[in-house]
Amino acid sequence: MSENTQRLSVVCDRSAFSMFRYWLRVTVCIGMIQCASADSEARQGEGSAVLLGTSQRSITVEPETGGRISSFKVAGREFLYGKSAATAGSNNWGSTFWVSPQSLWNWPPVPEHDSLPYGIRQLQARSLSLVGRPGLGVQLSKEIELPSGDQHRVKLTYRLQAAKHFSEIAAWEVTRVRRRGLVLFPARASSLAIPMGDVSYQASDKVVWIDLDSQDKPPEGKLTANGVEGWLAWIDRGVVFMKRYPRVDADRVATGEGDVEVYLSGQQEYMELEVQSAAQTLAEGDSLSWEVHWLVADVPEGLRVEVGNAELVNWLRTLR
Repeated sequence: MSENTQRLSVVCDRSAFSMFRYWLRVTVCIGMIQCASADSEARQGEGSAVLLGTSQRSITVEPETGGRISSFKVAGREFLYGKSAATAGSNNWGSTFWVSPQSLWNWPPVPEHDSLPYGIRQLQARSLSLVGRPGLGVQLSKEIELPSGDQHRVKLTYRLQAAKHFSEIAAWEVTRVRRRGLVLFPARASSLAIPMGDVSYQASDKVVWIDLDSQDKPPEGKLTANGVEGWLAWIDRGVVFMKRYPRVDADRVATGEGDVEVYLSGQQEYMELEVQSAAQTLAEGDSLSWEVHWLVADVPEGLRVEVGNAELVNWLRTLR
């Protein structure tokens, strides 16, 4: 056999081996999705989307768009302001994951964190784990889990992996919903701030209330605060959507931020329900992990959904 023939044979062998490895990866990926589908809890959604859940509770994730959550439904009701509702070309939809404080990156959000593709680490019957590309010296990953036996809860685990030193950094979940209903959360009155625009709110008995239904078209604005109980609630059409997260001490809130924030869009019909972790210092190679729980519940019949109702606040405190 000539030297040229030998070289050609080696190239062909390597090419065939590469094709085999590619086929194996694709087959494993498809197998994971098919196995999950057999449990009717995880399946391929439209395009590249992944759908977890059943008709009772479902969540749709877009790995190709920052691993963003584009839909969250309970009993057929949609809770998120999705891509189809957003203005054409707008990137402001669904639920996403950023780093705080915003002074680290200003605007727009870091593409590797917010909009570029995330890789799927693991897809199981009731959970999905994704990892993004490094950006701004930090790599983000997230796990979305639908706990078994509880059709009204979602567990989200976020992780930051530092590739350089950060004197201050925190995790930040931003969830867009319809700009209507009633938003409320317990907070220190002295921590309330409006860093942009204008937000009409009331504060009583350490609880902040934003009544959107009483406002014809609220202007753009953002309200930030230090929450004192670790929850943020939105009540709309007799149903509450709540976020529970680890309470943040006043001296651990990221600079210029709040661990609970509400942004109202002045152009589109959405608002952002935002929560943040405690800020901390990360050395190169260090990581930060943080959990947020989403809960959905029907407001009990006869319980008045109105600003200042202490009974409503006490009921919300019981939701776990």
